[in-house]
Amino acid sequence: MDHDFAPTTFDIADEAGPADAVATPGRFQAWLQRFGIETNSALRDVQTRLFNRQGLLSRGQRLLAGTRSGEGALVLFDFSDLLELRGIYGSKASAAALALLVGRLERLAGRGGLAARTGPAQFGVLLPESCRQSAIDATHRLFGKPCRLELELGREEIVLVPDVVVDTCDDEPGALAQLYTQLSVNLGRHRDHEERRRHKLRRERERHSRFSGFSHSARDSLPASLPAD
Repeated sequence: MDHDFAPTTFDIADEAGPADAVATPGRFQAWLQRFGIETNSALRDVQTRLFNRQGLLSRGQRLLAGTRSGEGALVLFDFSDLLELRGIYGSKASAAALALLVGRLERLAGRGGLAARTGPAQFGVLLPESCRQSAIDATHRLFGKPCRLELELGREEIVLVPDVVVDTCDDEPGALAQLYTQLSVNLGRHRDHEERRRHKLRRERERHSRFSGFSHSARDSLPASLPAD
């Protein structure tokens, strides 16, 4: 979903989403947790020492309120490949990738911003006094274009490619929380969309393989030449 962090292009208006869940806080929290979004009240992520979701929202809102313009950009990353990396290469490789990522996020945040881990593989950076394009440019400078995280493991080079979304908000009460939720929705639905797309492609390949195998067997069962009358 790079494309300069554009919103997803598929139609999500008819899908069930947070609008249905807002009326019931318990359902909304469960829906956020479905996409790996942290909902506890602690301000720091224990593993990385970055702010967590609650820290991002509470400290971030105060940070925006203290700026001259009262505006800022939120960049949200989904590094789902981190979870796969641990399963394939083990905990040491996962820890090394996480440490590299945390350093990159802190550099993006700089002295005036805020970096957070808002879920097992979701990370956010709040950039006060930044417009959307400035946030995109800063992210590309640190993560490349398209965005990626490159890690050397022995003789292998691992490349983690995140989904990234970005948008801006002001310091109105609840504005940052609303923006965070909407960006999380975009990331989560995009991931669901991609999983369905890959599942569909996999099923089509399997059907094609079965059909090809049947055609081959039928062809082999025919005589090499027709017998003479």
